[in-house]
Amino acid sequence: MASNSAVPAVEPLTPQVARSGWSPLGLTRRPFFEDKNRAFWILQSVGWAGYFVLRTLSGFANSMGWSFVVHTALLTAAGYSITLLMAAAYRRLIRMKPVFTWVGSIVIVVFSAAAFSAIETPEAKAEASDAVAMAGIHMEEVFGAKRPKPGQYLWRKGSF
Repeated sequence: MASNSAVPAVEPLTPQVARSGWSPLGLTRRPFFEDKNRAFWILQSVGWAGYFVLRTLSGFANSMGWSFVVHTALLTAAGYSITLLMAAAYRRLIRMKPVFTWVGSIVIVVFSAAAFSAIETPEAKAEASDAVAMAGIHMEEVFGAKRPKPGQYLWRKGSF
C-alpha cells in the first residue's frame, strides 16, 4: 500500500487477527501450560513482582522509608537471578533418571532457599531492629513510664 502522506499506511488486519483481540504478554486462548517454559517464566515473574509489591507495602506500613524500596528491589533481583540459575540446572536434571531428578531437585531447592535466606536475613534484621527502636520511642512518647501488659486492651476505660 503506497501513501503520499507523512503518516505511514497501516496494513488492514486479517480476519483471524481481528477476531483474536488483544493478548497481553502473549496470553491467548490456547492452554496456559501448553508451553511449559513460557508458563514457568510468567508464573515466576508474577511471583517475584508480587513479592516486591508486598514487601514494599509492608515496609511503607512499618515506616521503613524509601531506602527499603531499594533494598527490596535488590532482594527481588537476587531472587529472580537465583531462579535463572535454578532453571538452568533443572534443564540438565530433567534428562536424567527419575531418582537423580528428584534428589537433584531437592538439593537445588534447599541450596537456593539457603542462599536467598543468607542474602535476606542480615538486611532484614538490620531493618527490623531500626523499626523496633522507632516503635520503642513512639511507645515511650504515648505511654510514658507505664507500659501495657501483653494482651491488655488499651481502649477500655481504666486499662492502666
